[in-house]
Amino acid sequence: MKKIFTFLIIIPHLLSGQSVQDFLTFQASAGLNYTKLVYKDANFERMVQPFLGVNTQLLPNSNFGIKASVHYSIWSSQSLSPHYWHRNNYAEFKFMPCYRIPEFLSLNLGIAASMLTKSRILTLDGSTGSGKKSEPLSGYNSIYHPVAGFDLQLSDRLILGVNYFIPLDKQSGKNFQVGLQIPLGAASQTKTPARAMTCKRAKEQIHDLKHGILLVRLPVYENTIHALRGAGHHDKADKTEKARDIENQKIMAAFVNHFDFCEVFFFNNTHISQVKNSEYDGILFNSGHEIIDPEKYGFSHKQVFISAFMILPGDTTKRFSDYELRVNPDGSGWEKRVYYHTEPAFGFDALVITDQQLYPLRKPFPYYVRLLGKSLSTHPEQAPFLAPILPFQQYSYNTAVSRLNRQLSRFFEKNR
Repeated sequence: MKKIFTFLIIIPHLLSGQSVQDFLTFQASAGLNYTKLVYKDANFERMVQPFLGVNTQLLPNSNFGIKASVHYSIWSSQSLSPHYWHRNNYAEFKFMPCYRIPEFLSLNLGIAASMLTKSRILTLDGSTGSGKKSEPLSGYNSIYHPVAGFDLQLSDRLILGVNYFIPLDKQSGKNFQVGLQIPLGAASQTKTPARAMTCKRAKEQIHDLKHGILLVRLPVYENTIHALRGAGHHDKADKTEKARDIENQKIMAAFVNHFDFCEVFFFNNTHISQVKNSEYDGILFNSGHEIIDPEKYGFSHKQVFISAFMILPGDTTKRFSDYELRVNPDGSGWEKRVYYHTEPAFGFDALVITDQQLYPLRKPFPYYVRLLGKSLSTHPEQAPFLAPILPFQQYSYNTAVSRLNRQLSRFFEKNR
């Protein structure tokens, strides 16, 4: 068994041509089993018992990997009438290929070998100090079964893992496993150079924004209104202008009442070229629509960021994806190709912060807040994915701005 697990763990290393240490991580793992055993004609209820062990994970690329674990695990169930417990101790080995969807979620599907080490029956007995009598029990065996689950990255040092042991027959029993995993060793303390650089840049940017200026871009819908008037639809053009003015007033009021992280001013999106070129004279105004003097507020020596309600853009930064070995066209040997990927754009409406050149910032900087209600009005197909949280969402500019202010403040305090 040990040789098989070792061989399977090393396969991606042999294919990629890189050091295993570049990809291999270890975690301490502990949690609870929620089990219903099956034993002859017994009518069992589920019970909760602990497990403890270690995991190892090999991630040769950003999407696919292999996870293996060794646990000491207790499965137990109870009968209420008559009242007794069955408790089985297992040495548990799991091997699961895993697939990452976003960076923080991994889907796992593999096999488990639960090797029975001890089986006991516990009954009530007032003559013992514990009030229970424990005796050896026969009839249970080691179990081999498929396992499906997921890992959710809660933080850099904490992972939530959930697994379900799929019974292959009626005698295997049913078991859910929920646990926490904590990285061990240097892997838990260090980050890849790209990740470390991103975190450092995010820390610099949150300080730049705190002591800088946020310019809120307001929609004008100039082309739409001009087209309506050109087509003779003056009533529709007037209604569009009125709706635009109400919308912009709500946006400005939201920032005035719910945003205090840094200084805020406004501009119309028809002046975006001037803002990108730091040509601020005559185009920036406060919440009272009064034109401001850029020099008075130190625009020449402060960092400027731009915020707007817009479609959340995808992150176009290239990230390593995987390797591929191919035979050279002339048959002389092998060549190794490297592939990269970017993050997809999901089309959510959001309140987004960009730099002055309109390039989106990157996580861990909290650079956006989704406006789910507005997204669903234009993309109703997203509803099935958001259904579990929709009843708890409130949709307004005030809510979005308040959440953004709170996230920025927390990130700043964390990175003082």
